[in-house]
Amino acid sequence: MHAIKTGILLAISILVFIFSAYIIFFKAPGQRKTELQAGLVSAAEAGFSNKPSQTDSVELWMLVNQVATYESVECAYVGYAGRPSTQYDPTHMMKALASDSQLVNIINNAAPVVKHFAFLALMQRNPGLSKKVFLSHFKNKATIRFLCGCLGDERPANIDFYYSLKASVLTPFEAQYYRNELLKQYSGSYFMQLL
Repeated sequence: MHAIKTGILLAISILVFIFSAYIIFFKAPGQRKTELQAGLVSAAEAGFSNKPSQTDSVELWMLVNQVATYESVECAYVGYAGRPSTQYDPTHMMKALASDSQLVNIINNAAPVVKHFAFLALMQRNPGLSKKVFLSHFKNKATIRFLCGCLGDERPANIDFYYSLKASVLTPFEAQYYRNELLKQYSGSYFMQLL
């Protein structure tokens, strides 16, 4: 009896996993629902193809689905006692498994936590392209949750991308210009203090 229940649960889990992969990689771009369509410059306008690649590997979509289950991006130590985080940092694996266009597709269509890691992977591999992606998501206010020690916070995707690029990709003039533009977007809101 226990084996039958386990088999049924396993079958349901596999079906959910396959359905999730279908939604992420195989639906036509017009059929996908992103968490923030308003204000988001389309990938085509930014010079990218939003069409899913036929070369998406099983390992890549398994990784994306695993990361999509994370509720937040965790630092090395979390909680009041500072226990080591069990969260896996997938940046290196995403960089190894995905092409630049696949990373852009993931950033444009995935959950906020997945966007964070895919953007870091793209920035490490192709800083110039990551700057274009940042500009195409400049109005993207979908929030990403972070947990460091016992402190949790949320940060909009555009501010997260800005801070990722600020130190190594943006010139000081660009960094100041984009900071000022983001300050205008978040004038009077909590997120203004993050800038």
